[in-house]
Amino acid sequence: MPAILVVDDEKSIRIGLSEFLREDGHDVCTAEDTDKALEYAHTRNFDIVVTDLVMPGASGVELLHRIRENYPRTPVIMMTGGPTIETATEALKSGAFDYLLKPVSATDIRKAVSQALKTKELADEKERLQHENMKYQRNLEELVEKRTAALQRKERQIADLSRRERELVKRDLHDGICQQLVGITFLADRLQRDLDESPELADTAAQIYRLAHDTVEMARQIATGLNPLMEGARPLSTALDELASNVTVIYDMPCEVKCDKGVAVLDKHVATQLYLIAQEAVRNAAKHSRASRIDILMTSNGGGLKLEISDNGVGFSQKDDGPHDEEAASGSASEDADPQTHTGMGLDILASRAKIIGADLRIKSDSDSGTSVVCYWQDQG
Repeated sequence: MPAILVVDDEKSIRIGLSEFLREDGHDVCTAEDTDKALEYAHTRNFDIVVTDLVMPGASGVELLHRIRENYPRTPVIMMTGGPTIETATEALKSGAFDYLLKPVSATDIRKAVSQALKTKELADEKERLQHENMKYQRNLEELVEKRTAALQRKERQIADLSRRERELVKRDLHDGICQQLVGITFLADRLQRDLDESPELADTAAQIYRLAHDTVEMARQIATGLNPLMEGARPLSTALDELASNVTVIYDMPCEVKCDKGVAVLDKHVATQLYLIAQEAVRNAAKHSRASRIDILMTSNGGGLKLEISDNGVGFSQKDDGPHDEEAASGSASEDADPQTHTGMGLDILASRAKIIGADLRIKSDSDSGTSVVCYWQDQG
């Protein structure tokens, strides 16, 4: 049953209005002044307040202000026996729901209360829906956070599994194929010495030795590339230097590394992912960009670092033939078949590796200045 507070300094009016409203099934409480009304309002919830405008002590407008301040969804109906334009305007501007003239008839008070109750119900329903919406949003955000954390754990597990597989392949290369090839080089060297008296056979043996020796070096380079940072305490900068040297030799293309002094990544997992990002970007540039040089730059960036791999090649186009522009690599960027022949996997791999370590990857490419892959990583420790 709706609760209504009637406030008036005249007892007869309080009794008359109470009778009208109780006949309609309302729970009615009465007060003779503003102080008593506020005392009641602090102890129970009222759906509507009906108050006289002029009373001893604090006026009905003061009560209106206090009710609006503390209970903003509670409608306040004002009554007055000496109406003026100024008092009506002040009451309505202050937030009064309605303004009734004394003597108030049963019809007028019932109509005003009915409309006020409907307004109150709408306000309550709006607040309830807003509360449910906020609760739903919080639950959704928590669910997204949990799913994101689960995906990040899976990505780390996959990255760890990939790392262990590379270690196994590296071990097989080093302990198996490399050892066999080393044995072949020893035998070829011995054969060459035994055949010194036969120049043609000695030359053949020498060729076998050189090929075997070169193959050993290639196998070692492959093993190092599979796990570049696991040899002792090799820093990321050293691994990048070797990457650049290998690119220069293999692709006959200048590739230089510049690193700020003091830039270091102590977390081997993060360092490995940064290296693999550089490796993938460098290989893409060397194979597909038609560049004449590649540069690797690693600099300090606040509490982290900035790793940039740039080339002076022909760049790549977006599939939608839109303008070349900087994109945040989130797996949505793609490479066109012309001038580059990739299908987007290169960018997806780069974005995935950056996501694993919580880095921000950005790619800028155009036909005039080539392609720049920039990875921003912040140390969260």
